[in-house]
Amino acid sequence: MKSCLSVFSRFCAAAALAVLLFSGCMQRGYEITYTPEMPEAMPPTSDAKIFNYYDVNADKIYDVFFKDYLIIGRSSFEGPYNDPQSLLEFAQAKGAHVVVTSSSLSEERTHDMTIDMPATPSIPVVGGDSAGPSGYHTTGVTTHQRMRMNLKIFNQTALFLRKVKDEPALWEMNKAQFSDLAAAKAYAEYEAQGARVEAYKTDGRILGFYNGASSSEWKNGDLKFIIYKGDKLSGVYLMDDKTPQLAKYAFFSDGRVEASLPLVEERAILRQTGGVK
Repeated sequence: MKSCLSVFSRFCAAAALAVLLFSGCMQRGYEITYTPEMPEAMPPTSDAKIFNYYDVNADKIYDVFFKDYLIIGRSSFEGPYNDPQSLLEFAQAKGAHVVVTSSSLSEERTHDMTIDMPATPSIPVVGGDSAGPSGYHTTGVTTHQRMRMNLKIFNQTALFLRKVKDEPALWEMNKAQFSDLAAAKAYAEYEAQGARVEAYKTDGRILGFYNGASSSEWKNGDLKFIIYKGDKLSGVYLMDDKTPQLAKYAFFSDGRVEASLPLVEERAILRQTGGVK
């Protein structure tokens, strides 16, 4: 009986390994399909930033937020989901300062696989009642175990971008770079997703700056949001990882500001903690 259980355990381990190998060989899609768009290789970088979007055209995102960057390469493939953050070293080696990725679910596929197992006197046949296996199968050579895998397939695209201008990008902006705010006082204070934010009015805009302890992503004074004052109150909102998102803002009588983020189908609530000045 112990021999049977040992073989069954080996089958489970082999099945798990097959899944890992099947999916693992498809985890380098961005690298394998990379196509340069420059005639010469770019010098490597050491500070690449990766921004991931879902179910949106990467080129449209580029036109909105990254037009000041040069596209030096592209990747496009269909397969199991690849974690964009695993691209960091590859992107830096290619000379990218920014990588914009976009993924969308394409379909779900079912794959049948057969695994050959070494001979064994008896193998438990799964499918009996709670008292144990319903029986044993005996073979003198090899057993063929079938397994079925369900995989989600995604369309995935990446744009590799290189900085060509000295001006800071949205996610690099800090209050210190706005000279007209040097002596100004915040007109309101908000709490946004656990972060304290000070808001300032300037040139038909409301600018919100992070006001809290520094972290790996955020430094005191970093830009958190922009609201363009007009009929539509449109603007930009930076997520926790500083991914820029288009936003529609709405102001309420209780001082609350709501940012609707259509690209991620979420809402960010800015709760007023300091009175409007």
